Amino acid sequence: MLIRQLSRDQNYSIKQIEYYFTTDETKINPEPVEESSSDDIRKDLDTILERLELQGQFNQALVMKLDEQQHYIKESLNKRDQLLLESLKASQEAKMKKKRFFNWFGSDKS
Repeated sequence: MLIRQLSRDQNYSIKQIEYYFTTDETKINPEPVEESSSDDIRKDLDTILERLELQGQFNQALVMKLDEQQHYIKESLNKRDQLLLESLKASQEAKMKKKRFFNWFGSDKS
């Protein structure tokens, strides 16, 4: 309890508490505790707010870039699909022509 009282109530540091017990409980003045000034806190808060704003701007730019890439991918896939369909149609038409050609020759021989 005495250590707690020295630490909390009288703001003694650990070294001061140790000195207190080694010197037969001689009273000493506590070390001053540095308190953050409101100006320091305000500066830190302003810095945090600036960084938060920059992060927000970065996030917006990133989302725009991702949207552009998504649009590009969709366009590329649509073009690929269109080319595949055209190629499939051309392949089917060629088969039909070939089939008609051989059917025409087949009907002459009979």
